[in-house]
Amino acid sequence: MTFASSRLRLRVLAGGAAPGALLAAALIGAPLAAQAQAKATGAAQASASIEEIVVTARKREERLRDIPTAATALGADQLREIGGVATAQSLLTNVPGVNFANTSNPVTSEVSIRGSGTSRATTAESGVGLFRDGAFIGGGTVLGRTFTDLDLFDANRVEILRGVQGGLNGRNAEGGSVNVVSARPTHQYEGFAMGDVANNDHYEGQLVVNLPIDDHWAMRFGADFMDQSKGFYYLPLLDRYADQQYKQFLRWQLNFNQGPFTANLLIEHGAEELPGLVYQVNTFPSATYPSGFHQDRFSLPWNSTSEAKMRMDNYEFTTNTDFSLGSFVTTTMYRDRSGQNAYDRDASSLQYAQSLVAAGKVAAAAIPTVLGADYGLGGNQLDHAKIFYQDVHFTGQKVGDFTWLVGAEYYLLRDLPQSVLAKTPTAASPSIGTNDVGR
Repeated sequence: MTFASSRLRLRVLAGGAAPGALLAAALIGAPLAAQAQAKATGAAQASASIEEIVVTARKREERLRDIPTAATALGADQLREIGGVATAQSLLTNVPGVNFANTSNPVTSEVSIRGSGTSRATTAESGVGLFRDGAFIGGGTVLGRTFTDLDLFDANRVEILRGVQGGLNGRNAEGGSVNVVSARPTHQYEGFAMGDVANNDHYEGQLVVNLPIDDHWAMRFGADFMDQSKGFYYLPLLDRYADQQYKQFLRWQLNFNQGPFTANLLIEHGAEELPGLVYQVNTFPSATYPSGFHQDRFSLPWNSTSEAKMRMDNYEFTTNTDFSLGSFVTTTMYRDRSGQNAYDRDASSLQYAQSLVAAGKVAAAAIPTVLGADYGLGGNQLDHAKIFYQDVHFTGQKVGDFTWLVGAEYYLLRDLPQSVLAKTPTAASPSIGTNDVGR
Protein backbone atom coordinates (compact mmCIF):
# COMPACT_ATOMS: atom_id res chain seq x y z
CA MET A 1 0.00 0.00 0.00
CA THR A 2 1.47 3.35 -1.05
CA PHE A 3 0.65 6.74 0.37
CA ALA A 4 1.41 10.13 -1.13
CA SER A 5 2.18 13.05 1.15
CA SER A 6 1.71 16.69 0.27
CA ARG A 7 2.04 19.92 2.25
CA LEU A 8 1.54 23.61 1.61
CA ARG A 9 3.05 26.06 4.10
CA LEU A 10 2.83 29.86 4.26
CA ARG A 11 4.87 31.85 6.75
CA VAL A 12 4.85 35.62 7.17
CA LEU A 13 7.41 37.40 9.36
CA ALA A 14 7.27 41.02 10.47
CA GLY A 15 9.45 42.99 12.83
CA GLY A 16 10.25 46.52 13.92
CA ALA A 17 7.09 47.96 12.38
CA ALA A 18 3.92 49.68 13.49
CA PRO A 19 0.84 47.53 14.18
CA GLY A 20 -0.63 48.33 10.77
CA ALA A 21 2.52 46.99 9.11
CA LEU A 22 1.84 43.53 10.57
CA LEU A 23 -1.46 43.43 8.72
CA ALA A 24 0.08 44.90 5.57
CA ALA A 25 2.79 42.23 5.55
CA ALA A 26 0.14 39.53 5.46
CA LEU A 27 -1.44 41.14 2.37
CA ILE A 28 1.69 41.44 0.22
CA GLY A 29 1.58 39.53 -3.05
CA ALA A 30 3.39 36.24 -3.52
CA PRO A 31 6.33 37.65 -5.58
CA LEU A 32 7.14 40.34 -3.04
CA ALA A 33 6.75 37.89 -0.16
CA ALA A 34 9.11 35.46 -1.89
CA GLN A 35 11.71 38.22 -2.39
CA ALA A 36 11.41 39.31 1.23
CA GLN A 37 11.73 35.72 2.41
CA ALA A 38 14.84 35.21 0.27
CA LYS A 39 16.46 38.34 1.66
CA ALA A 40 15.55 37.36 5.23
CA THR A 41 16.94 33.86 4.73
CA GLY A 42 20.16 35.21 3.27
CA ALA A 43 20.59 37.62 6.15
CA ALA A 44 19.91 34.87 8.69
CA GLN A 45 22.47 32.57 7.06
CA ALA A 46 25.05 35.34 6.99
CA SER A 47 24.53 36.18 10.66
CA ALA A 48 24.28 32.59 11.89
CA SER A 49 27.99 31.99 11.27
CA ILE A 50 28.99 34.84 13.59
CA GLU A 51 26.12 34.65 16.08
CA GLU A 52 27.26 34.46 19.70
CA ILE A 53 24.74 32.28 21.53
CA VAL A 54 24.30 33.26 25.16
CA VAL A 55 23.25 30.48 27.55
CA THR A 56 22.40 30.21 31.24
CA ALA A 57 23.86 26.75 31.92
CA ARG A 58 25.52 27.99 35.13
CA LYS A 59 22.65 30.24 36.27
CA ARG A 60 24.34 33.23 34.63
CA GLU A 61 24.44 34.57 31.08
CA GLU A 62 27.61 33.34 29.35
CA ARG A 63 28.77 32.63 25.83
CA LEU A 64 28.34 29.01 24.80
CA ARG A 65 32.06 28.59 24.09
CA ASP A 66 32.90 29.64 27.67
CA ILE A 67 30.88 26.80 29.26
CA PRO A 68 33.23 24.09 30.68
CA THR A 69 31.00 21.17 29.72
CA ALA A 70 29.79 19.39 26.59
CA ALA A 71 26.91 21.52 25.38
CA THR A 72 24.79 22.28 22.35
CA ALA A 73 22.66 25.39 22.01
CA LEU A 74 20.26 26.54 19.32
CA GLY A 75 19.57 30.25 19.15
CA ALA A 76 16.58 32.08 17.72
CA ASP A 77 18.15 32.45 14.26
CA GLN A 78 18.98 28.75 14.04
CA LEU A 79 15.51 27.72 15.17
CA ARG A 80 14.02 30.02 12.55
CA GLU A 81 16.23 28.53 9.83
CA ILE A 82 15.02 24.99 10.56
CA GLY A 83 11.42 26.16 10.44
CA GLY A 84 10.85 26.46 14.17
CA VAL A 85 10.49 23.60 16.62
CA ALA A 86 7.49 21.34 16.09
CA THR A 87 8.15 18.36 18.38
CA ALA A 88 10.74 17.16 20.87
CA GLN A 89 11.78 14.47 18.41
CA SER A 90 12.45 16.91 15.56
CA LEU A 91 14.47 19.10 17.94
CA LEU A 92 16.64 16.49 19.68
CA THR A 93 17.13 13.70 17.14
CA ASN A 94 20.26 15.22 15.55
CA VAL A 95 21.88 16.59 18.72
CA PRO A 96 25.13 14.69 19.52
CA GLY A 97 24.78 12.25 22.41
CA VAL A 98 21.01 12.66 22.64
CA ASN A 99 18.48 9.95 21.83
CA PHE A 100 14.73 10.40 21.57
CA ALA A 101 13.06 7.08 22.44
CA ASN A 102 10.02 7.23 20.18
CA THR A 103 7.25 4.86 21.30
CA SER A 104 5.05 6.13 18.41
CA ASN A 105 3.12 7.96 21.14
CA PRO A 106 4.37 11.44 22.15
CA VAL A 107 2.86 11.06 25.62
CA THR A 108 5.04 8.10 26.59
CA SER A 109 8.21 8.89 24.60
CA GLU A 110 11.41 9.73 26.42
CA VAL A 111 14.61 11.79 26.18
CA SER A 112 17.94 10.07 26.84
CA ILE A 113 21.43 11.64 26.97
CA ARG A 114 24.51 9.42 26.72
CA GLY A 115 22.40 6.37 27.55
CA SER A 116 21.08 7.80 30.80
CA GLY A 117 17.39 8.39 31.24
CA THR A 118 15.88 5.28 29.69
CA SER A 119 13.27 4.01 32.16
CA ARG A 120 10.55 2.92 29.78
CA ALA A 121 8.03 0.37 31.13
CA THR A 122 9.03 1.19 34.73
CA THR A 123 7.78 3.60 37.35
CA ALA A 124 11.23 5.22 37.63
CA GLU A 125 11.68 8.81 36.51
CA SER A 126 13.91 9.86 33.65
CA GLY A 127 17.61 10.46 34.24
CA VAL A 128 17.56 13.65 32.17
CA GLY A 129 16.59 17.00 33.69
CA LEU A 130 13.87 18.71 31.67
CA PHE A 131 13.59 22.47 32.21
CA ARG A 132 11.40 25.22 30.86
CA ASP A 133 12.74 28.75 31.35
CA GLY A 134 14.94 27.37 34.11
CA ALA A 135 12.08 25.66 35.98
CA PHE A 136 12.10 21.87 36.37
CA ILE A 137 9.08 20.35 34.59
CA GLY A 138 9.92 16.63 34.78
CA GLY A 139 8.39 14.20 37.20
CA GLY A 140 5.34 12.04 36.82
CA THR A 141 4.83 8.37 36.05
CA VAL A 142 3.60 8.71 32.46
CA LEU A 143 4.06 12.28 31.23
CA GLY A 144 7.26 13.47 32.88
CA ARG A 145 9.84 12.07 30.43
CA THR A 146 9.54 14.52 27.56
CA PHE A 147 8.43 18.02 26.60
CA THR A 148 4.96 18.89 25.41
CA ASP A 149 4.60 20.65 22.07
CA LEU A 150 3.41 23.71 23.98
CA ASP A 151 6.80 23.91 25.74
CA LEU A 152 8.50 24.18 22.35
CA PHE A 153 6.11 26.70 20.81
CA ASP A 154 7.66 30.15 20.11
CA ALA A 155 11.00 29.15 21.64
CA ASN A 156 13.87 31.65 21.71
CA ARG A 157 16.68 29.29 22.68
CA VAL A 158 17.30 25.63 23.53
CA GLU A 159 20.22 24.52 25.71
CA ILE A 160 21.36 20.87 25.89
CA LEU A 161 24.02 19.95 28.46
CA ARG A 162 25.61 16.48 28.37
CA GLY A 163 27.06 14.74 31.41
CA VAL A 164 26.24 15.02 35.11
CA GLN A 165 24.51 18.34 35.83
CA GLY A 166 23.20 17.66 39.33
CA GLY A 167 25.36 20.33 40.97
CA LEU A 168 23.41 23.21 39.43
CA ASN A 169 20.37 21.57 37.86
CA GLY A 170 19.54 19.16 40.68
CA ARG A 171 16.80 16.59 40.27
CA ASN A 172 17.10 13.94 37.52
CA ALA A 173 20.07 15.62 35.81
CA GLU A 174 22.61 12.83 36.26
CA GLY A 175 22.66 12.19 32.50
CA GLY A 176 22.34 15.80 31.40
CA SER A 177 19.70 18.47 31.03
CA VAL A 178 17.63 20.25 28.40
CA ASN A 179 16.35 23.78 28.96
CA VAL A 180 13.84 25.38 26.57
CA VAL A 181 13.77 29.18 26.86
CA SER A 182 10.61 30.87 25.59
CA ALA A 183 10.70 34.08 23.55
CA ARG A 184 9.96 37.04 25.82
CA PRO A 185 8.10 40.27 25.05
CA THR A 186 10.31 42.95 23.52
CA HIS A 187 9.85 46.70 23.05
CA GLN A 188 9.20 46.61 19.33
CA TYR A 189 6.35 45.59 17.06
CA GLU A 190 7.10 42.14 15.67
CA GLY A 191 5.62 38.71 15.17
CA PHE A 192 4.88 36.00 12.65
CA ALA A 193 2.00 34.06 11.15
CA MET A 194 2.10 30.61 9.58
CA GLY A 195 -0.44 28.44 7.81
CA ASP A 196 -0.04 24.75 7.09
CA VAL A 197 -2.26 22.58 4.88
CA ALA A 198 -1.40 18.92 4.23
CA ASN A 199 -2.98 15.62 3.31
CA ASN A 200 -5.17 13.67 5.76
CA ASP A 201 -7.30 16.81 6.22
CA HIS A 202 -4.52 18.54 8.13
CA TYR A 203 -4.96 22.26 8.84
CA GLU A 204 -2.81 24.38 11.17
CA GLY A 205 -2.35 28.07 11.87
CA GLN A 206 0.11 29.87 14.15
CA LEU A 207 0.17 33.51 15.17
CA VAL A 208 2.59 35.38 17.44
CA VAL A 209 2.29 39.13 18.02
CA ASN A 210 4.60 41.26 20.16
CA LEU A 211 3.22 44.64 21.32
CA PRO A 212 5.12 47.31 23.28
CA ILE A 213 2.74 49.22 25.58
CA ASP A 214 5.08 52.00 26.74
CA ASP A 215 8.71 52.42 27.77
CA HIS A 216 8.33 49.90 30.61
CA TRP A 217 5.57 47.46 29.61
CA ALA A 218 5.36 45.00 26.71
CA MET A 219 3.05 42.13 25.86
CA ARG A 220 3.36 39.01 23.71
CA PHE A 221 0.51 36.79 22.54
CA GLY A 222 0.79 33.44 20.77
CA ALA A 223 -1.76 30.95 19.44
CA ASP A 224 -1.52 27.65 17.59
CA PHE A 225 -4.53 25.70 16.30
CA MET A 226 -4.29 22.42 14.40
CA ASP A 227 -6.82 19.81 13.28
CA GLN A 228 -6.23 16.56 11.41
CA SER A 229 -9.29 14.32 11.16
CA LYS A 230 -7.66 11.52 9.15
CA GLY A 231 -4.43 9.55 9.12
CA PHE A 232 -2.76 6.42 7.79
CA TYR A 233 -3.79 3.93 10.51
CA TYR A 234 -7.52 3.20 10.38
CA LEU A 235 -9.61 1.41 13.01
CA PRO A 236 -12.62 0.20 10.97
CA LEU A 237 -14.57 -1.19 13.95
CA LEU A 238 -14.37 2.21 15.67
CA ASP A 239 -14.46 4.31 12.47
CA ARG A 240 -11.53 6.49 13.51
CA TYR A 241 -7.83 6.91 12.77
CA ALA A 242 -5.22 6.06 15.37
CA ASP A 243 -3.07 8.97 14.18
CA GLN A 244 -5.69 11.71 13.96
CA GLN A 245 -4.60 14.86 15.76
CA TYR A 246 -5.88 18.07 17.29
CA LYS A 247 -4.24 20.83 19.32
CA GLN A 248 -5.04 24.22 20.78
CA PHE A 249 -2.30 26.39 22.30
CA LEU A 250 -2.75 29.83 23.84
CA ARG A 251 0.00 31.86 25.50
CA TRP A 252 0.01 35.37 26.97
CA GLN A 253 2.98 37.21 28.50
CA LEU A 254 3.34 40.57 30.22
CA ASN A 255 6.80 42.05 30.76
CA PHE A 256 7.87 44.97 32.95
CA ASN A 257 11.29 46.55 32.69
CA GLN A 258 12.56 49.54 34.64
CA GLY A 259 16.26 50.13 35.08
CA PRO A 260 17.91 47.12 36.71
CA PHE A 261 14.60 45.35 37.44
CA THR A 262 12.75 43.04 35.03
CA ALA A 263 9.66 40.93 35.68
CA ASN A 264 7.75 38.60 33.36
CA LEU A 265 4.38 36.88 33.79
CA LEU A 266 3.48 33.96 31.51
CA ILE A 267 0.09 32.21 31.36
CA GLU A 268 -0.63 29.45 28.87
CA HIS A 269 -3.09 26.67 28.11
CA GLY A 270 -2.70 23.66 25.86
CA ALA A 271 -4.99 20.81 24.84
CA GLU A 272 -3.89 18.08 22.45
CA GLU A 273 -5.13 14.87 20.90
CA LEU A 274 -2.03 13.05 19.70
CA PRO A 275 -1.29 9.95 17.56
CA GLY A 276 -1.95 6.80 19.59
CA LEU A 277 0.14 3.67 19.94
CA VAL A 278 0.20 1.59 16.76
CA TYR A 279 1.68 -1.89 16.31
CA GLN A 280 1.36 -4.74 13.84
CA VAL A 281 1.29 -8.49 14.61
CA ASN A 282 3.69 -10.53 12.46
CA THR A 283 4.57 -14.19 13.10
CA PHE A 284 7.26 -16.56 11.91
CA PRO A 285 6.32 -19.60 9.78
CA SER A 286 6.62 -21.89 12.81
CA ALA A 287 4.32 -19.82 14.98
CA THR A 288 0.74 -20.77 15.80
CA TYR A 289 -0.85 -17.34 15.45
CA PRO A 290 -1.47 -18.64 12.73
CA SER A 291 1.58 -19.94 10.86
CA GLY A 292 3.33 -17.20 8.89
CA PHE A 293 0.56 -14.65 9.49
CA HIS A 294 0.99 -10.91 8.89
CA GLN A 295 -1.58 -8.39 10.02
CA ASP A 296 -2.42 -5.51 7.72
CA ARG A 297 -0.16 -2.60 8.58
CA PHE A 298 -2.63 0.22 8.04
CA SER A 299 -6.02 -1.31 8.89
CA LEU A 300 -6.08 -2.37 12.53
CA PRO A 301 -8.75 -4.87 13.71
CA TRP A 302 -8.90 -3.34 17.18
CA ASN A 303 -12.07 -2.92 19.23
CA SER A 304 -10.35 -0.75 21.87
CA THR A 305 -9.36 2.76 20.88
CA SER A 306 -5.80 3.93 20.32
CA GLU A 307 -5.36 7.55 21.30
CA ALA A 308 -3.24 9.87 23.40
CA LYS A 309 -4.46 13.08 24.98
CA MET A 310 -2.76 15.81 26.96
CA ARG A 311 -3.95 18.96 28.71
CA MET A 312 -1.77 21.50 30.47
CA ASP A 313 -2.13 24.84 32.23
CA ASN A 314 1.13 26.59 33.06
CA TYR A 315 1.77 29.72 35.12
CA GLU A 316 5.22 31.27 35.39
CA PHE A 317 6.56 34.42 37.06
CA THR A 318 10.21 35.44 36.86
CA THR A 319 12.17 38.45 38.10
CA ASN A 320 15.73 39.65 37.59
CA THR A 321 17.37 42.47 39.52
CA ASP A 322 20.89 43.65 38.72
CA PHE A 323 23.14 44.96 41.49
CA SER A 324 26.76 46.03 41.49
CA LEU A 325 27.70 42.69 43.08
CA GLY A 326 25.63 40.53 40.75
CA SER A 327 22.09 39.54 39.77
CA PHE A 328 19.22 38.35 41.96
CA VAL A 329 16.88 35.99 40.07
CA THR A 330 13.59 34.34 41.08
CA THR A 331 11.56 31.77 39.16
CA THR A 332 8.10 30.64 40.26
CA MET A 333 6.12 28.07 38.28
CA TYR A 334 2.90 26.15 38.76
CA ARG A 335 2.08 23.45 36.22
CA ASP A 336 -1.13 21.39 36.03
CA ARG A 337 -0.67 18.57 33.53
CA SER A 338 -2.89 15.58 32.74
CA GLY A 339 -2.92 13.00 29.98
CA GLN A 340 -3.89 9.54 28.87
CA ASN A 341 -2.58 6.74 26.68
CA ALA A 342 -5.26 4.29 25.49
CA TYR A 343 -4.49 1.14 23.47
CA ASP A 344 -5.74 -2.34 22.54
CA ARG A 345 -3.85 -4.99 24.52
CA ASP A 346 -4.75 -8.01 22.37
CA ALA A 347 -4.69 -6.35 18.91
CA SER A 348 -7.78 -8.37 17.99
CA SER A 349 -11.58 -8.49 18.10
CA LEU A 350 -14.39 -11.00 17.64
CA GLN A 351 -14.91 -9.79 14.08
CA TYR A 352 -11.20 -10.29 13.39
CA ALA A 353 -11.32 -13.87 14.69
CA GLN A 354 -14.35 -14.62 12.54
CA SER A 355 -12.57 -13.23 9.44
CA LEU A 356 -9.61 -15.57 10.06
CA VAL A 357 -11.96 -18.55 10.25
CA ALA A 358 -13.82 -17.48 7.09
CA ALA A 359 -10.54 -17.09 5.21
CA GLY A 360 -9.45 -20.57 6.25
CA LYS A 361 -6.37 -19.27 8.03
CA VAL A 362 -7.28 -20.88 11.36
CA ALA A 363 -9.84 -23.42 12.56
CA ALA A 364 -12.73 -22.16 14.69
CA ALA A 365 -11.77 -24.55 17.50
CA ALA A 366 -8.26 -23.11 17.59
CA ILE A 367 -9.34 -19.48 17.98
CA PRO A 368 -9.13 -19.46 21.82
CA THR A 369 -5.60 -20.84 21.56
CA VAL A 370 -4.50 -18.52 18.78
CA LEU A 371 -6.09 -15.22 19.85
CA GLY A 372 -7.18 -15.98 23.39
CA ALA A 373 -10.64 -16.42 24.83
CA ASP A 374 -11.23 -12.69 25.38
CA TYR A 375 -11.21 -10.20 22.49
CA GLY A 376 -12.00 -7.19 24.65
CA LEU A 377 -8.66 -6.54 26.35
CA GLY A 378 -8.04 -2.80 26.44
CA GLY A 379 -5.65 -0.61 28.36
CA ASN A 380 -5.58 3.03 29.43
CA GLN A 381 -2.80 4.84 31.28
CA LEU A 382 -3.85 8.06 33.02
CA ASP A 383 -1.68 10.56 34.80
CA HIS A 384 -2.45 13.86 36.54
CA ALA A 385 0.51 15.79 37.90
CA LYS A 386 0.59 19.14 39.70
CA ILE A 387 4.03 20.72 39.98
CA PHE A 388 5.12 23.73 41.99
CA TYR A 389 8.68 24.98 41.53
CA GLN A 390 10.50 27.87 43.18
CA ASP A 391 14.08 28.94 42.54
CA VAL A 392 15.90 31.86 44.14
CA HIS A 393 19.56 32.55 43.49
CA PHE A 394 22.12 35.34 43.53
CA THR A 395 24.79 35.23 40.83
CA GLY A 396 27.93 37.19 41.71
CA GLN A 397 29.94 39.20 39.22
CA LYS A 398 33.10 37.51 37.98
CA VAL A 399 36.26 38.81 39.61
CA GLY A 400 39.32 37.57 37.78
CA ASP A 401 38.90 33.80 37.57
CA PHE A 402 36.62 33.65 40.60
CA THR A 403 32.82 33.30 40.30
CA TRP A 404 30.24 32.50 42.94
CA LEU A 405 26.60 31.56 43.18
CA VAL A 406 24.27 31.10 46.12
CA GLY A 407 20.63 30.06 46.04
CA ALA A 408 17.94 27.56 46.88
CA GLU A 409 15.10 25.76 45.11
CA TYR A 410 11.88 24.07 46.16
CA TYR A 411 10.03 21.42 44.16
CA LEU A 412 6.67 19.85 44.98
CA LEU A 413 5.12 17.12 42.85
CA ARG A 414 1.64 15.72 43.41
CA ASP A 415 1.21 12.90 40.93
CA LEU A 416 -1.83 10.63 40.54
CA PRO A 417 -1.09 7.80 38.06
CA GLN A 418 -3.84 5.38 37.11
CA SER A 419 -3.75 2.18 35.05
CA VAL A 420 -7.02 0.76 33.73
CA LEU A 421 -6.98 -2.75 32.23
CA ALA A 422 -10.34 -3.69 30.73
CA LYS A 423 -11.70 -7.16 29.90
CA THR A 424 -14.99 -8.81 28.96
CA PRO A 425 -16.99 -10.00 32.02
CA THR A 426 -18.00 -13.66 32.12
CA ALA A 427 -20.02 -15.86 34.48
CA ALA A 428 -16.82 -17.29 35.90
CA SER A 429 -15.15 -13.86 36.11
CA PRO A 430 -17.75 -11.06 36.31
CA SER A 431 -15.07 -8.34 36.69
CA ILE A 432 -14.78 -5.81 33.86
CA GLY A 433 -11.08 -5.36 34.61
CA THR A 434 -8.77 -3.65 37.06
CA ASN A 435 -8.28 -0.02 38.05
CA ASP A 436 -4.95 0.54 39.74
CA VAL A 437 -4.56 4.03 41.23
CA GLY A 438 -1.15 5.11 42.52
CA ARG A 439 -0.52 7.41 45.44
